[in-house]
Amino acid sequence: MQFTYSWYKNIIELADKQGYSFCDYSNYNKHNQEIILRHDIDMSLRKAVEMAKIENELGVSSTYFVLMLTNFYNIGGKTERHLIKELVSLGHNVGLHFDDTVYCSEKNRRSFDYSKAISQEARILSDIIGEPVKFMSMHRPDKVTLEMNIDTGGIINAYDKVFFDGEIKYVSDSRRHWREDVDSIITNKTYDKIQMLVHPFWYYENEVSATDALKMIIGESVSDRFMAIKDNITRVEEFLNEEDYL
Repeated sequence: MQFTYSWYKNIIELADKQGYSFCDYSNYNKHNQEIILRHDIDMSLRKAVEMAKIENELGVSSTYFVLMLTNFYNIGGKTERHLIKELVSLGHNVGLHFDDTVYCSEKNRRSFDYSKAISQEARILSDIIGEPVKFMSMHRPDKVTLEMNIDTGGIINAYDKVFFDGEIKYVSDSRRHWREDVDSIITNKTYDKIQMLVHPFWYYENEVSATDALKMIIGESVSDRFMAIKDNITRVEEFLNEEDYL
């Protein structure tokens, strides 16, 4: 398994060849073999759009979960909103990636009003994408969070127990590591139903190390900050050399 676009294309094509249908959290259980394809956008909307374009070319729809409160991207920015809308235009679902650590500490999570915070974030995201938010996932949930019966206000939670009851196999590339051989699982049709979590920021045309992948995310942030400065300061080239930041 490689963290390249070519490997990702191959695994999607292999799944299709092996008879898997791609679905989401509302229309699963309609086929004998299914994959719920999911992406948590933890760091880069641009990387998410790159992956979304690949899926679109392959005729596959997936679900992208967007963080509303994060230091990695600003969903209030013009560029970021355009990228989120592009995910929708490419035929994908956009859901809420909810980070409860923004609001509460570990010791007071059980008394926190999840429903109110989730509804507020979902309303903002709905305004951006122009349609109701149907799905959500928790950001880096621990055992305590997963065991809580969180009121999501009717939004389907990707970590709902129904998706982890043993019937649906969960596979993920978290920390740039597939804990199981996805190639083998798909080839041998080991499981009929799979929830597959893929983080776009790990994937490039040519495989790079985890260190280099993270360095490129940092570089993207520097480029974004330079462009923001350029948009707000006339003749910024008098102070900064564009080639140093792009």
